[in-house]
Amino acid sequence: MSSPTFTAKFVRISLPFVVITVLMLALAIVSMEILAAARAYVGGEGLWSKAQKDAVAYLTRYARTGDAADYLRFREALAVPLGDRIAREAIAREPFDYAAAARGFIAGGNHPDDVGRMIWLLRTFGRLPALQEVVAIWAAGDELIAQLDAAGAAIDARIRSGSSDAQALAALVDEVERLNQQLRPLEDAFSEALGAVSRQVASALLVALTALAAVFLGIASWISHSMLRRTELAEAALRASEAQMRAEQERAQVTLGSIRDGVISTDADGRVRYLNAAAARIGGFS
Repeated sequence: MSSPTFTAKFVRISLPFVVITVLMLALAIVSMEILAAARAYVGGEGLWSKAQKDAVAYLTRYARTGDAADYLRFREALAVPLGDRIAREAIAREPFDYAAAARGFIAGGNHPDDVGRMIWLLRTFGRLPALQEVVAIWAAGDELIAQLDAAGAAIDARIRSGSSDAQALAALVDEVERLNQQLRPLEDAFSEALGAVSRQVASALLVALTALAAVFLGIASWISHSMLRRTELAEAALRASEAQMRAEQERAQVTLGSIRDGVISTDADGRVRYLNAAAARIGGFS
C-alpha cells in the first residue's frame, strides 16, 4: 500500500481544527443572537409596561372626564400589549404564521430588525423550562390585559349611554386599579425570568466554548507532540545513517589503500575525487 500523499496528510491533520473552529464560530453566533433576542424582549417588556401604565391612566381619566380623546389614547396605549399577544399566539400556533407574529411584534412597538430573532428564539428554544416560564408570565399578563380591555369597553359603554349610575362606574374604575395592581408584579417577574434565561444561555455557551477550546488545544498538543517525536526520530535516523556512511567510507578507504592495484574514482565530469596510494605512486601524483 502506498503512503498517503502530502495533500491527504494535510487534510487529515487540518480537518479537526476546521471542524472545531466552525463549531466555535457557530456557537458564538448563536450566543450573540440569543442574547440580542433576550435584550429585544427586555426592551419590548419596557414598552409593554409603559403602555399598560399609560392605558390605566388614560382609562381612569376617561372615567372621570368623559373626554373621548382619553379613551382614544387608552386604545392606542393598549394596542402595544395586544400586539404582543398576537405575536405570542401566532408563534405557538401550528401551522406557524410568521407574518402574523411579525405584525404583532411591530404593533407592540418592537424594532423591525429585532422581530426575526425574537420569533426565532421562541420557535427554536421555546420548550426550554426557562423560556416556558417567561411565556407563562407573558400569557398571564395578556389575560389581565384582556380583562382591562373589557373594563375599558364597559366604561366607554356607560359613558356613551349617558348612564348616571356613578356607583357602577366607580366599581369599574376599582376593577381597573385591581388589574393594574396585579399586572405590576408580573412585569417584574417577566424581567427576572428573562434575566435568568440570559444567564443560563451565557453559562451553557461558555461551557460549550470551553469544552471545544479544550478539545482544540488537546488535538493541537497531540499533533505537535507527534510532529516533534517524528522530527526527533528522523534526526536520529539521519545521524545514524551518516555515521554508517562515514564508517563504510573509512572501511573502503582502508581496503583500497591496502591493495597494490591503483584505484582512481572520478565524478560524472571526469574530475578525480579519490585515488589510493598505489594509484598515486604509479601516476606520480601527490
